[in-house]
Amino acid sequence: MLPNRRRALALTAAFAVGPALPAFAQQNWPQRALRILIGTSPGGSPDIVGRLLADKMAERLGQSITVENNTGGGGGIAAGMVSNASPDGYNMTLLTAGYASGAAVGKFPFDGDNTFGFLSMVCAYPFIYQVPKDSPIKKIEDLDSADVTFGASNTAAMIDRAKRYAPRAKAMYFDTDSAAFQALKSRRVSAVQADSAAAEFQVAHSNGAWVKLPGQLGSLNGNALFMKPGDFQLWLCLDTIVGEYTHGSRFDEYEALYRKWFGAEPPPARFYSAK
Repeated sequence: MLPNRRRALALTAAFAVGPALPAFAQQNWPQRALRILIGTSPGGSPDIVGRLLADKMAERLGQSITVENNTGGGGGIAAGMVSNASPDGYNMTLLTAGYASGAAVGKFPFDGDNTFGFLSMVCAYPFIYQVPKDSPIKKIEDLDSADVTFGASNTAAMIDRAKRYAPRAKAMYFDTDSAAFQALKSRRVSAVQADSAAAEFQVAHSNGAWVKLPGQLGSLNGNALFMKPGDFQLWLCLDTIVGEYTHGSRFDEYEALYRKWFGAEPPPARFYSAK
């Protein structure tokens, strides 16, 4: 996964390391379980990212956070459930870049432009291919052959990328990312096109059977948390504790975690920290 490392790491660090919430968030919220609505099927990047984030948020907030997959309507069903919920800070949705195009063409039965308030950018990632380790396919250009069949989820973005990067290859489209990966496991397809969050998760759990092809397809896609306007208790909480790590009093802890996770120095978040 190629995240917006500063934001993603700070979010995780804030919930994993910090001992307490800001005072304004402790007064009367949260008093019950929260939930994150995901508009895609299990196994895709929004699902993986949402569950990782929910685990750390639950530890820090002291309340359980359920992740619910409600597929269909290009993410509109999950988004619609949050749009109809009370603006009380207990319902979130993790939206991908595809939501913007749907909102722009009036795809949803609600005001796609003004229904949600931005909460936090969680991560950004490219789309990549993965293949069996013993595959003769070694680079993206090798996919553009009539002898290659690759799998991908059945979305407009995936179909567009397939036509641009491997127009001569045969494509098999699946309802879920998990189904595409199962097809790779059974060798029904030679490669799978997926976002790097899902692909890297699958490669890491393949016991060395799969590898990623070098390079990426087009621009980055992103996942961000949204709530209804008015749900600003959690926004203030997140913004405060993330700021403590990226450019505040807890920068040293954030710096140590960055070195451990990425093996490099973090970009200086404070101008006076620049070397």
